[in-house]
Amino acid sequence: MVDDIERAGRALARFQAWLNAPNPPKPIAEIKIKNVASVPAFDIQEIPGAMRKLFLPVSARLMDRWFSGALNYSPTTADEQAEVNQNGKAYPADMYDTSTVKLDWVLRFPRAKKQFDLLLNEIIRSPKSRDELYKQLLPYKDGPPRLYTEDICGNNLRELHRRFQFQYAKVDGTFGQKIETLLDARLRNNGAPDDLSGALGSFNIYAALGSARFWWDVESRRTTAEVTGVWVYVKDNYTFTDKPGEPSQYLGHWSSNGVIVVLLPQHS
Repeated sequence: MVDDIERAGRALARFQAWLNAPNPPKPIAEIKIKNVASVPAFDIQEIPGAMRKLFLPVSARLMDRWFSGALNYSPTTADEQAEVNQNGKAYPADMYDTSTVKLDWVLRFPRAKKQFDLLLNEIIRSPKSRDELYKQLLPYKDGPPRLYTEDICGNNLRELHRRFQFQYAKVDGTFGQKIETLLDARLRNNGAPDDLSGALGSFNIYAALGSARFWWDVESRRTTAEVTGVWVYVKDNYTFTDKPGEPSQYLGHWSSNGVIVVLLPQHS
């Protein structure tokens, strides 16, 4: 009788444990994946072809030029300003392109023309510009009455920029300018860049001293200088270098047929 009670107790305990046990997990349904055709491979060197389909001919020519050139980039912003490459040497002469982008072409774009006019009508006439020109002209005050910077620099554009550039105007360089251009692209072309953005991105229009004349002012008893010519030009480095610690710059989702720009936060 005691044995029967013990067996009944053990059976009740097992039953109670079964009642308290959690439900077993449901079996995962098998998913059969059908064979799907893979997306065709797209090489970065196909982008110029896509640019031409988007009617960005100058952008395409510049990128073709970049792909065909030797490895030449500046590791830091300071190196870029000094025009020094990854080997610590000055950019080779064949890394400069002076024929693809023309100022007349740049000025076809209203936002560039606006900054060009601002540079000529206001910026180069500012007190800061006068101060910079004074510094540049001072070493030549006792020289010939006429000064031509192209002769001084031997028609070397790099030297002219280094020695006599004194002002500039930004195009798509400020936050406000970038937003305005982005919104315009969204309205006109679903966010795809125009040829100016594709070729130069954000850039500067520079002003450099071109020519001047000196004379002795009897009343003030000092040499006076008059600026008679100014060089105005576009200069920009063709580079995709990212700043250390910052996310890689977003340039759109490209395919052989074009580009889609997705306005979402970018993460590194």
